[in-house]
Amino acid sequence: MPSEVIAEKYRDTVVVAIEGNVTVGQIRGENKSELVLTPDATNPDKVGRVAIDKVVARSASVASPMPSNLLDPLTKDEILDLLAFLASDHGK
Repeated sequence: MPSEVIAEKYRDTVVVAIEGNVTVGQIRGENKSELVLTPDATNPDKVGRVAIDKVVARSASVASPMPSNLLDPLTKDEILDLLAFLASDHGK
């Protein structure tokens, strides 16, 4: 399960604004006026912005940004091939 162990560099932050809006993503920047988050790790150019004076709560997400069941479409042999590739010089 991806959410069992999440490396800090991949952990998302959950930001709740006064209006009740919730933004989840990796914090890319912060200054006196706003937080800048990337809600989709596969699209780092897309960012969300939350005004600092609107933030009522901020916490580390307990859910991994990695999709669950990612290997489900693969056969056992395909998974073994993938692991062998990752363990090889080509996977580095």
